[in-house]
Amino acid sequence: MQNVYDFVTKNLKTIILIIGFLVSFYVQSVTNTQTISELKVQCSTLELRLSKQDEQINALKIDRAAYQSTVEQVSLIREDIKELRSDVKELLKKR
Repeated sequence: MQNVYDFVTKNLKTIILIIGFLVSFYVQSVTNTQTISELKVQCSTLELRLSKQDEQINALKIDRAAYQSTVEQVSLIREDIKELRSDVKELLKKR
């Protein structure tokens, strides 16, 4: 028992230094673990936002396609109306 006491008294600074390092490593590990869990939560939140934005973009693409097809149909109808007008004018001129 005296040998242990002598060893501790001779190397007290070294033992305190090693214990300090071990405690600091433990605290750092706990802090990093908490930071990682927070980052995981933030990452999942960002993934949800991205999926919502993708859905909105897809909805806009569908709306744009519907608008373009409507514009094309309206232009076709205009052309048909112009042809009908010209045909009616010709028929009226012939009478």
